[in-house]
Amino acid sequence: MILDIEPISLGISLLLIAAFIAPLYVYTKRVKEKNRFLIQNQLAQAKNLGFELLEYEMWRGRYFLGIDQSRQYLLFNPEMGTSELEVIALSKINSTGVSQEVRTLISGKEKVIIIDKIGIELKGSDKSTYVEVFDRTYYSDLNGEKVIAQKWLGIIKNAISSQLQRN
Repeated sequence: MILDIEPISLGISLLLIAAFIAPLYVYTKRVKEKNRFLIQNQLAQAKNLGFELLEYEMWRGRYFLGIDQSRQYLLFNPEMGTSELEVIALSKINSTGVSQEVRTLISGKEKVIIIDKIGIELKGSDKSTYVEVFDRTYYSDLNGEKVIAQKWLGIIKNAISSQLQRN
């Protein structure tokens, strides 16, 4: 069975489909270019400080976290594009853990737990450092931040334990 489609109708349909897809394509391309630029900027900052980040992650176009395994430093930036990298010496860290700031709202018979902040707590003998992974003031929903926090907690713990084994 051969479909009888008029060439003019087909042309108009293809033009409308292209007109719908083009802005989405352009937007996606711009976001990828921006993210690539932000990552390259963070890696350049790290290199200028003398660090080589073999493992790093960026999320939400805002947060950046990387680790220099050989020198045992964690580099973090909670606001890419507006602030410098924070350098954390893992040799001075005694304990680590994921921390969450939550609140409970009661609406009728339902209890709703709202997560306001997620971060990685790094406690040392002289000071504690909080590495922010999610803050509700900037975003209204979670987008894998719990998984990111657990992943980086594991990476940090492995780095600290490998350092202890070397000593």
